[in-house]
Amino acid sequence: MNYWTIPGIDKHKSIQVDKLYQAIHKYMDVNKEQLKSPARYREFVEARYIFAYIAKSQTNWPWRVISGHLNRDHSSAIHYVKQADWFLKTDKRLNKFYGQILNAL
Repeated sequence: MNYWTIPGIDKHKSIQVDKLYQAIHKYMDVNKEQLKSPARYREFVEARYIFAYIAKSQTNWPWRVISGHLNRDHSSAIHYVKQADWFLKTDKRLNKFYGQILNAL
């Protein structure tokens, strides 16, 4: 049996978007306006990767909602999640931020 067939088991957490913004700001020092800005500084892009990755892996939000929180197109959110998956396997610093942010939620 899986979580779809067992009542009362929820695979995803109920994450509030404001808490996710606050956790990213606290650990990565990137605020909400910087996440939504068109700037492509490395710090901002990495924070967007983490935001999209957590939003997709820990919630039931569709791509449209995730990308809307970042002022991006849905294809950008898909790209962010794919990039984050690769970076979390290779970049220890980014992996540390991811762990800290997940624990804060």
